Order: sequence, then C-alpha cells, then structure tokens
Amino acid sequence: MTLGPYAIGHRRGIAPEKPMSVAEWADAHAYLSPESAADPGKWHSIPYQRGILDAFSDPSITYIAFQKSARVGFTKCLNHVIAYCWAEAPCPI
Repeated sequence: MTLGPYAIGHRRGIAPEKPMSVAEWADAHAYLSPESAADPGKWHSIPYQRGILDAFSDPSITYIAFQKSARVGFTKCLNHVIAYCWAEAPCPI
C-alpha cells in the first residue's frame, strides 16, 4: 500500500525531532541581555564553550570537572544548561 501525500505529511509532522545538544540549543535559542553582557544579543558558542556545553548532553559522561580561567562565559554556559533541561530534557538537575 502506498501512502498519499497527506499521509506522508502527517507522519513527518508527528515524527520526533532529532535531539539537540546543549550547544546547538543555546546557539538556536539563547540571548544575552544588555544588563548582563558586554555584547548583548544572540548567543554564539565559541569552540571551547561548545565542549563544555556538549559534555552536559552526552549520556556517556557521568562526571564533569572544570579547570578554567576567569571570564570565559562559564556562568552563561551553566545558565544555558539549566534552560536546556527546562526546555528539552526535563529532569532533576
């Protein structure tokens, strides 16, 4: 039995979305306010922040430890992790 165009569209519409990593989610949804950022506007993860953010969405990682310098956007990264959990993966954090 072949599916008509309406049935195909319906199946695509109810298909689960591909899970996003925390970095992908932050780049798509996060904004920086003028009160808390020197460069307000849309968030853009830089390479070392992507590693930090993606560690939180990797199910094979069970323990995360950091050694970092000051003013690298770490607090913003943690805010994005919490917002990601609220929006995409509700769980105890």
